[in-house]
Amino acid sequence: MNTDSSATRTSARRRSYPVFMEPAFSSPFFRNRALYLLCVAAPVLGVCQYFGHGLLGLLLMPLAFWPFPFRCHVDDLGIRISWLVATERWTWDDIRALKLDSGQTVSGDFFIDCSGFRSLLLGQALSVGWEDWSKWLVCDRALAVPSERDELSPYTRSTAMEAGWRWRIPLQHRTGNGYVFSTAFVGEDEAANSLLRSLDTKPLGEPRMLKFQSGRRVINWANNCVAVGLSSGFLEPLESTSIYLVQIAIMHLVPLLPGKQIDPRLRDEFNRLMDLQYERIRDFLILHYKLNRRKDAEIWRYCAAMDVPDSLTRKIDLFRHSGIIERYRDGLFSPISWLSVFTGQGLVPENYSPLADRLPGEKLIAHLEDYRSEIRDRAEEMLPHDRFIDRYCATTPAAGAETRP
Repeated sequence: MNTDSSATRTSARRRSYPVFMEPAFSSPFFRNRALYLLCVAAPVLGVCQYFGHGLLGLLLMPLAFWPFPFRCHVDDLGIRISWLVATERWTWDDIRALKLDSGQTVSGDFFIDCSGFRSLLLGQALSVGWEDWSKWLVCDRALAVPSERDELSPYTRSTAMEAGWRWRIPLQHRTGNGYVFSTAFVGEDEAANSLLRSLDTKPLGEPRMLKFQSGRRVINWANNCVAVGLSSGFLEPLESTSIYLVQIAIMHLVPLLPGKQIDPRLRDEFNRLMDLQYERIRDFLILHYKLNRRKDAEIWRYCAAMDVPDSLTRKIDLFRHSGIIERYRDGLFSPISWLSVFTGQGLVPENYSPLADRLPGEKLIAHLEDYRSEIRDRAEEMLPHDRFIDRYCATTPAAGAETRP
């Protein structure tokens, strides 16, 4: 590898961003502490503040899955906070180093970009393009607000609104509420008022806004940089898939980590696997909107009439024909989940598998009655949700907890 300084190119930034840096521990994959995890705080901080997660917990989450011996404590890791102001690159476009405002230059052979929506390395330094999916997933804002505790139901409730949907998450000491909506169909102020009017209990603060766009980077691994988390893409929070996409990216990356040279076959396989993950989640989310039967608002009429990706059209056509659901290994949602949305949104198969005729109708009904009885018996044996919480995991309010969404 050419280390002559004349072989580098510096890309200056107009703004600087805080960087949480920690070199990887000794491993057979890299030499000279060459692997670095880049966590840029500013974009992630917004998500943490809006949705009530701990900042350092989210920043350190990728490290928790890393297969090297260490303890996930700030003091143990010796994390330093600096500001990224530029990157140095080799003439063949690999990233060579990060320049920080402290004057430090952090060199490396391989970089993991966890810099949030800005995608400072993959998106900005390496100019990897963005694939916009907002024509299918039209929501681009989320408002979040906490309210006083209400009934402690054992589920999250999602309710259709005039320009999107709202969530209600019952917690022990408050209720989390939010409104995910599209600014193409409602203004931000009107959405905030709609959210406040819909609350079941008194709000504990003012609604806070998060802006986003559903989509992904065209590839997740380019040159000597892999993007993980928001720097690689984002899908609207209807199914809360962001943490899963962080975890599965790391699980796919670990067995594909390169040696001293990056083999394109490893890069291509990682990109293939992540393409499957993103596209299958994308299709599952779009399905909720496409199959809706609402006529009371423009957004729902648009979604019902919109063209969808070919991969989803095929899934819908197969289920409509005879209840066929694609089975796959790489992907979050099982056939049970697909069935729930297909039938829940009113799509009834036109035919059924001829294999069903091998079981006499009386025997089939008897089996179904047995299942129903077993489910009912198990449900009746369970404690009510609030009593279960009190018995096994009751907590006292943390300072300031009542003000978080």
